[in-house]
Amino acid sequence: MSPHVAIPIRSSTPRCGAHRVACSTGFKLVVAILLAGCRQGSNGAQGEPAQAQPQAEAAPVAAAAAALPAEAMADVDAVLHCSTLAPGESLAVRLLGTIGPNGAWSLRDVHVEQAPGRIVITPEVNHVTGQMVIQMVMPLDRTLHLKLEPGMHRIEVRGREGTQVDSVRVTAGAQRPPPETRIAVDDAPAATALVTMTAEPGDGFVERIEYRELDATGASAWREAGGAERRGRTLVVRLQLPAGRVIEARAVDGQGGVDPTPASATLP
Repeated sequence: MSPHVAIPIRSSTPRCGAHRVACSTGFKLVVAILLAGCRQGSNGAQGEPAQAQPQAEAAPVAAAAAALPAEAMADVDAVLHCSTLAPGESLAVRLLGTIGPNGAWSLRDVHVEQAPGRIVITPEVNHVTGQMVIQMVMPLDRTLHLKLEPGMHRIEVRGREGTQVDSVRVTAGAQRPPPETRIAVDDAPAATALVTMTAEPGDGFVERIEYRELDATGASAWREAGGAERRGRTLVVRLQLPAGRVIEARAVDGQGGVDPTPASATLP
């Protein structure tokens, strides 16, 4: 499928050939013919120059995104998604990178162009000048959810440093390995224990880590472990939890897949 880009159409300019004339009457006739021909554009309308035909208005967003200069795009470091999908599922695509070097930059919009077998994603940024801003890097962390038809799809993510290309297959009976979770506990005796939870994706990326406490009466409800540090597709969480408890932790990936065998640990 061809990309939605505006293609200028060059009008053909008629060539006015030279004619040999034998008399002044013939010369005047040739001049009149030449003038009439030069007034006529390639579209056949007399008296008007040929005009480039405008593109169809079916994809104005595509045209706007294609016209964006590189400095108007975010710097995309990583594009995270699974490699296979079942029909009816939404594809989670996570964009990680940098919006701008300081607080003068903000994410204006994320353009998504979808065509059969092709997806083009363009994160557009906005630069504000003439005001005080915070001096810190503005991160990009945005997750998109896309509906796809069965088949192979090419994913193109445009950014300040170029375009990243990947693919995903939508097929019946698609199965993905689940994420995996690990727990490490600081053995130093104290009123609280330092717990490190690490989650690796089976396919795609880890969305979050959940944990719960267990005692003689049962288990508490699962809750998200806050303050996670993202390392590409992996998540790491460090928590201070009361000592003397049993905890379980499980990873949840971007497609909603859950670790079926949660990691467990007894806190000293």
